[in-house]
Amino acid sequence: MTHPDYIRQKALRLRTEARLTIDEIAERLAVSRTTIYGWVRHLPPVERRGRANPGQKRGSARMQLAYLERRQAAYAAGLAEFPSLIAEPLFRGFICMYIGEGYKRSRNRVSIGNSDPAVVRLANSWIRRFARFQRKSNSGQLKGRNWRSRHGVLTVCANDTYLRARLQAWIDCVQAAWLQFA
Repeated sequence: MTHPDYIRQKALRLRTEARLTIDEIAERLAVSRTTIYGWVRHLPPVERRGRANPGQKRGSARMQLAYLERRQAAYAAGLAEFPSLIAEPLFRGFICMYIGEGYKRSRNRVSIGNSDPAVVRLANSWIRRFARFQRKSNSGQLKGRNWRSRHGVLTVCANDTYLRARLQAWIDCVQAAWLQFA
């Protein structure tokens, strides 16, 4: 749909003079957010209203720094405990499996989903050793699907930021060993 030029000009004025956000402009002009964005994307961004005051921002920055320090301490603990753990049977297998199959998009979650019972059992034993255990299944929501495995998919998950930091240290140690031979 093509909008009249006066609506585009009004959107630009609302952005520059009234300092409205894309959502606010879209609501006022009854135009989609995507269209408004296309019209105002060359303008500097507008700080959203109702956000944290300066004291809250300082507190938030302090909190982020405190959690960063805790994650770094957990990473250092992972580096320190790696030599004793690597001597245990199947630990290297777990780390290699996590490198290939594990969920790495979040620094707060350790998770492996697989349909092979042996993989799930190995992941369960190591994750359960270091963190609390949560089990998630398909819960009958995927009826009628054809699975390659008769076992379905099981995800072993722990929402544990510090375990994830330690695991990253273990992954880095294993990968560093690989680079020595490459």
